[in-house]
Amino acid sequence: MYWDPMTMDEFAMCQQAEGLKLVHLDGVWWVEIRPFFFRPLFPFAEIDPNSKRYPLKALVGGLLHVVPDGVAANSTMNFFVYDDLKNYSLETLSRKRRKVVMKGLENFTAKPLTDPDEFVATAYDVYMSFQKRTNYSYKDERVNREVFSEWARNLFRNPKIRKLGAYHKDKLCAVETSYRIEDVIIGDTLFANDLSLSLKVTDFLYHTLREAAVHTDARYFFVGLPTGVKSLDQSKLIRGCKLLNKPACYKINPLTLSVVKVFMKSSYHKLLEIIAPPPQQEDVDTLNLPRNSQEDESNQDCLQGPR
Repeated sequence: MYWDPMTMDEFAMCQQAEGLKLVHLDGVWWVEIRPFFFRPLFPFAEIDPNSKRYPLKALVGGLLHVVPDGVAANSTMNFFVYDDLKNYSLETLSRKRRKVVMKGLENFTAKPLTDPDEFVATAYDVYMSFQKRTNYSYKDERVNREVFSEWARNLFRNPKIRKLGAYHKDKLCAVETSYRIEDVIIGDTLFANDLSLSLKVTDFLYHTLREAAVHTDARYFFVGLPTGVKSLDQSKLIRGCKLLNKPACYKINPLTLSVVKVFMKSSYHKLLEIIAPPPQQEDVDTLNLPRNSQEDESNQDCLQGPR
């Protein structure tokens, strides 16, 4: 697998086709992740607050972005990433994690998804299984097959988005999409059916992508911002992600913040996790997920930032 890097403008056009609200100012693409709340479309973009204009609507809500080294920061921003990509191999995992990945390797094969019609015919049922299990709200209009088909057509119009399928006994069980911006490989969307989770499809896909990333010069494989949902965030740490903490600039209208605290509690908790100071490192092998935890997700929701 090879990721042909997208330019920032290509990335913006792709995301606008997905229905995201974007603003272009002083060479920076901003995404309105919630009404009146913005962050750079490329979350790793380093912006000097003194050299760029902000979207005007952010005065009502707020914004969050990484700042360059040496620039004063008033906050931090957390990212779940795999780093040291070139040195990854199965042997670098702990014995416990290696056993889990081996189970996935025994049950699945990975194949590029190249035909949009075949994708709709096979992936829609996988997506519906995912939706029924998780009640996942982001872009849930895709439960409508026509909307799902339109999303698929947009997805396949961009050859720089890699579409990967996990197959069990020749049947598609999970889908993962990814792309590269600058030196970051971004895990975008991941959904799987019920059976595949017990067979460790998420571990299989992450292993497959990390093996492919060994042969690139990318610095990070990014799998999302903190969600504020403990089981989801811990699942990333368990699978070997690191919580990368970068200096940031955070501004929010005090009145808006008071409203968010009361009426948008899940978004508020997500925001707190994104800007939290670095936690003390835990032994990930001692972390345990609840038996019925949601172990797969559309990482796109994570990329949208504090909802």
